[in-house]
Amino acid sequence: MKRKICTILLCFLIFLPIIGCRSERQSESAVKVPKSAKVYDKDGKLVESIEFDEKGNKVKTVAESAGSMAFDNTSYYCLLQYDDQGRVLEEAYYDNQDALYLKVTVSYNSEGDILKRIEERTGEALRKQEYEYQYENGKTVFSSVSTYSGDSLEMKEENTYAFDDKGNAKRVTEVTRYVKQGRESRKYLVYEYSYQGNQITKTVCTVYGSPSEEEKNIQSVSVAEYDSEGRVVLEKNTRGEALSEETTYTYNEYGLLETKTEFLGEIRKYTYTYW
Repeated sequence: MKRKICTILLCFLIFLPIIGCRSERQSESAVKVPKSAKVYDKDGKLVESIEFDEKGNKVKTVAESAGSMAFDNTSYYCLLQYDDQGRVLEEAYYDNQDALYLKVTVSYNSEGDILKRIEERTGEALRKQEYEYQYENGKTVFSSVSTYSGDSLEMKEENTYAFDDKGNAKRVTEVTRYVKQGRESRKYLVYEYSYQGNQITKTVCTVYGSPSEEEKNIQSVSVAEYDSEGRVVLEKNTRGEALSEETTYTYNEYGLLETKTEFLGEIRKYTYTYW
């Protein structure tokens, strides 16, 4: 369960694109560890190159065309380092002159949850996030993250979790306090799960007044569908009544992501070499 909570908390990290997930139900003979990947757009243009270590961890990402890096449009390539548990310890972003302009380091507590995240960007004040947790019966029931610019506290977010009878997080209450502006916002995340334990819907409600206004302030509703191996094949995100974003995924015979098609028609196709 702490893995589910840690996944929720990773919204504070720089997320990496999904490369694929191999199901434990796949036969051992069908599993291959990727060594490298090439990512192409719908016109067959190479947009990204990826390298993996022998454990399947992504260790280098190279933007082959402008704006293709997941983090922003400045990055040319990114190098990653991991601990023995496969958790990211460092992300280093370089420009096309091989100059390091952003480094992110992450540390973890004994429970495997994020303890501290430090972001060092060239020419800017050090940005860091410090995490605190409360546990009950092996579950995270409360967490907070304090965000600093240099030594100045900018924002503090506190999260309270409620669980269903299977131990899944069914509701998360986020209260964000903006220190300099002297204001706060409140957000509710409501989760539903399939009988296999996969998350199938997430409803986000942002409330600036009293909690009784929650139902009037639904910000978005996300729906996910899974295949028989537990892999996400469809993500649909509805924002209000006007916009519905839909992303579909397909996988190759080894359970690695093969295509990703976004709601505006943008397509990414993945090809691999293997160890």
